[in-house]
Amino acid sequence: MRLIILLLVSVIGISAQKPPIEPGVSHDLAKWRAAHYSDVRYKLNLTLEKMSPVLKGTIEIRLKVAENGRGGDKETVSEGTPL
Repeated sequence: MRLIILLLVSVIGISAQKPPIEPGVSHDLAKWRAAHYSDVRYKLNLTLEKMSPVLKGTIEIRLKVAENGRGGDKETVSEGTPL
């Protein structure tokens, strides 16, 4: 979970024209995210242990980040980070 938050915070910092932060997800923020992020994919590899209250595994997150004015998107990958 920390990885997801870290990834989103670092990717969001790319553009200086971010909408203001509000409780929940505002319509402006949702539009901004849709314009800057695409093709978001999650891959979970979980191990379920009998009677264990804890999940163990890894998560891989892939997404494309729009590079404004550079004519293309950059793929960002977080591979095999432990949960």
